[in-house]
Amino acid sequence: MTRIPGWKGRAFFFSCLVVAPFLKFLARNQTGVLHPEIAAAILWLVLVCVVLSALARKGWVFYGLTGLCIVFVASYPLASLAQPVVPLSLWLSAVLVALGTGMAMWGMRERFFPVMAVFALSGVVIEAAAHLPKNAAAESVTAGSGGHVLWLVLDEQIGLAGFPDYPECSSARAALQAVLDRYNFTSFPYAFSNYSDTIDSVPSVINSRLLRYPQELIVKAGTGNLRHYRVPANRLFSEFASRGYHVVGYQHGSLRECDAAFASADCRQYEDHLGWLYRAPGGWTERFRWLVGTYQAGDPLLGRIKGFFPFRFGLKITGPLALSGLWPNQLASDILAEPRRSLVFAHLLTPHSPYLFRRDGSIRPLEEWSGDRADERVDPQRYEARYRRYCEQSEYTASQLGSLLEKLDRRGMLQGMTVVVHGDHGSRIRRSLGLPGDSQVMPDVFDYAGPPTLRDLEDRFSTLLAVKQPGAQAPACNLEKHGLLTFLSRAVFGREPADGVDAADRVYLVNHSAQLQPIDILKYWR
Repeated sequence: MTRIPGWKGRAFFFSCLVVAPFLKFLARNQTGVLHPEIAAAILWLVLVCVVLSALARKGWVFYGLTGLCIVFVASYPLASLAQPVVPLSLWLSAVLVALGTGMAMWGMRERFFPVMAVFALSGVVIEAAAHLPKNAAAESVTAGSGGHVLWLVLDEQIGLAGFPDYPECSSARAALQAVLDRYNFTSFPYAFSNYSDTIDSVPSVINSRLLRYPQELIVKAGTGNLRHYRVPANRLFSEFASRGYHVVGYQHGSLRECDAAFASADCRQYEDHLGWLYRAPGGWTERFRWLVGTYQAGDPLLGRIKGFFPFRFGLKITGPLALSGLWPNQLASDILAEPRRSLVFAHLLTPHSPYLFRRDGSIRPLEEWSGDRADERVDPQRYEARYRRYCEQSEYTASQLGSLLEKLDRRGMLQGMTVVVHGDHGSRIRRSLGLPGDSQVMPDVFDYAGPPTLRDLEDRFSTLLAVKQPGAQAPACNLEKHGLLTFLSRAVFGREPADGVDAADRVYLVNHSAQLQPIDILKYWR
């Protein structure tokens, strides 16, 4: 084989393997490149390429490092590409890439390197072209069909009676109640979810039954940035489809309630895009950590070597920023243009953490919210600070809900619609119990040494529920205390919950035996 002469040629080739995948990542996230944190990341990767070039002065070292780099950057993309046809494990994909690289080097000899460089760089161009910013579509003026059912899941939206007594929370509760009353909803202030995490709560609701064990109704799928939870059975979709409704499902890529198994459903997915971070004020160092951490988490094999960076940062999500292209305007336009009588189901990551929006929709500096997490208990000061920010974000969510409903009402569609709005669980902002090791506890874990406090149960389980029936002429308020399954079974489907009211009116946490332990929440919530 012929070695590429000179360190500059070697460095250029290594940059095609090391820097090009990062540039593709930037293109997918629509971040642009004219930012100091991106320049810092690229400069570091260029430095890595220079070091690799210096180490690869001997031919066999150069070929060996080239092969390793290709295995690390190409194995996961190959597994992802093959997944719909022939599912490959990551390690099998790595073996195939290694064998293919060796054969290509041997067969193409000196032509291998320029061909590989062109292939890598062309991938960047194609990725950038595929993710060019698109102009927002004008709101549709073509009226669609009527009689829709709109089913909105507002992730982490606490119930009207569950807000704590902080001024921001009182304001959020009043704003949310005003929107519901304006459009003649029946609100259920004392509703609660049966589970305190999304991957149990939402599958339970859409299948109208309780779980026998944790994560019974979901399947973990994918790896890297394709990893997600999939809900293989969806009674809600099936029931409305059997009534002649067209089913449309909006979902975040991390939890797919609208599965490919529902052949008649129109599944529409939204994702996090780091480009939206630039709407938030803040320093470049925090964005650098967010950028690199997300890049490292996106590829499980490349992540093992930290994406060629010397440090590892954890994955963070942009939460409600992921809805920027959908909620509420695009969703309203889609509903107005829907030509068939439809069930429109939308699971929306708002007011989900991080708590970045102020009540007026402006975004807080990145440093204020980049550390928000659901898998921890916090001291009283942080508890109050988070709740104040959460409630401002909840109030902004209320204004967005009002904007959606106003658009539908203005076009004369809302009056004939059934609209269901509910959370999936409580806020999950939890105060420390003063127990050893409770600073990092997953929200679905039973971590009580004695009887739980009502405030802690409200933080975990109190959740929004409101239903507007077709033709409703006045708002109403149901002050009974029940679980989501009980209320939804009665208010929407006119039946009792499948597991009985007693079981459906309990909440469940995972105990040390990995079993669901029931708690009689009504014993505390008097």
